[in-house]
Amino acid sequence: MSSNYSNVVGGKLKLKGSVPLTPSHDLKKKKKKKSSSSSSSLKREEKKRHQEEQELEDHESNNTNNNEKEEKIYTESELRHRKLQARIEEKRIKEMIKMSHKEKVEDFNKKLNQLSEHHDVPKVGPG
Repeated sequence: MSSNYSNVVGGKLKLKGSVPLTPSHDLKKKKKKKSSSSSSSLKREEKKRHQEEQELEDHESNNTNNNEKEEKIYTESELRHRKLQARIEEKRIKEMIKMSHKEKVEDFNKKLNQLSEHHDVPKVGPG
């Protein structure tokens, strides 16, 4: 029986790229430094708040600049076209808002009732 296992290599599997753990590696672990002063954390928070405020201001100024840039980029005919499309979109939205779902269903049912029986779905099968 031992002859069957004579060519097998014993020991742990070695993974590619891994550093072998030896006692010297365990002793050299570095400890993380903890900041004991609360003033440094307050300074960090203050910096974050200041950066966020600046980003908001920059974003607002960019929006106004973008509107000015849009007007400069497009020709007169393109601007007229965009305004016309906006008006058409507003009209379409007003039409959609005009009737509630319930009113739309009632209107649809009225139209179906006015149709002749020719359009009815025939019954097929027993029952």
